[in-house]
Amino acid sequence: MGLFSDISIKRKLTLIITATSGAALLLAGATFLVYVLIISPRAVAQNLASLALVIFGAVLLSLLVAYAISRGLQRIVSRPILDLAQVAGTVSREQNYSIRARSESRDEIGLLVDGFNQMLGQIQKRDIELQEAQAELQKRIAQLQREVAERRRTEETLANKNKELERSNAELEQFVNVASHDLQEPLRMITGYTQLLARRYQGKLDQNADEYISFAVDGARRMQELINDLLIYSRVGTRGKAFTPADCELILRNTLASLEVAVEESKAMISHDPLPTIICDEAQVGQLFQNLLSNAIKYRDGRVPEVHVSSKREGGSWVFSIKDNGIGIEPQYAERIFVVFQRLHTRDKYPGTGIGLAVCKKIVERHGGSIWVESNLGQGATFYFTIPAMEKE
Repeated sequence: MGLFSDISIKRKLTLIITATSGAALLLAGATFLVYVLIISPRAVAQNLASLALVIFGAVLLSLLVAYAISRGLQRIVSRPILDLAQVAGTVSREQNYSIRARSESRDEIGLLVDGFNQMLGQIQKRDIELQEAQAELQKRIAQLQREVAERRRTEETLANKNKELERSNAELEQFVNVASHDLQEPLRMITGYTQLLARRYQGKLDQNADEYISFAVDGARRMQELINDLLIYSRVGTRGKAFTPADCELILRNTLASLEVAVEESKAMISHDPLPTIICDEAQVGQLFQNLLSNAIKYRDGRVPEVHVSSKREGGSWVFSIKDNGIGIEPQYAERIFVVFQRLHTRDKYPGTGIGLAVCKKIVERHGGSIWVESNLGQGATFYFTIPAMEKE
């Protein structure tokens, strides 16, 4: 193999043909020469038939020798190709790209084997990269499946919670309606009889009796107000009307008409800038304006109330503001005042149930907005709330 390792295939084939032909001629000539030298010329002339037979045998023997030499040289050429084909078949069957063909020459077949091995190396590298990518993909798929399953469980849990909340709200609304009805009947009876006692026996009994009757009448009245306010609060989200375009200028005028007595008694000065048309529950927005304006008039320190209503567009919402010159609020209570039953003053000084601002917050949140206050004690207060603007504005 070392002798032929650096010879090209074309030269190897040429060598095979040349060696085969030369061997045949050489063997035939040698046989004829031996026969002539050993046998006398006279015998050669007399035995032409024998001579022809000898020459034919020599040629046949030389062909056999040439054939043997040719087969040996062919194995030198064909064995690397067969080895390469065997390696290719093994790789194809086993899908094992780490196998390599053996290269023992530097001719065209050797270059072919080297190229085949390089190709296997590249395929092996790509196969490893593909396996790693598939493994990573399987991890991502498994992670995604876990996330999807977790999200489905979360959605199912949320849906169940929503159903429970809806059922709870329905039960709560029914309870409030029944409780308010059941409470108002005896309450009206108590109020009626205590008022009757006050009218009939006021001044006829001792001072303590008059005071007790006054307490009973006042307690019944406050209980009536509390029940009514609780009904209003509970029905903001359940008894609201569909949202329709509403002119806030008209809503404000109607609100001021309902507050006419309070405005006249306090001599309040109420002004406003141009107000927009919004998509809302008109009745609830009217309630919102009424609660905020009545608070601005009620919480004053002896000065004439001055209230200004304005609005401005910010992004996709309208920001409304109601500014007053009243007693103001300490900043640490800016969130507390929107909680049900949270009061900063006694009922003797400023009457009320402590539900009005909680109702305002619930109305604003139902409309997809938010409400807050900016104030300092003794410097008035400005209440802000947002309502989403109409899409075509």
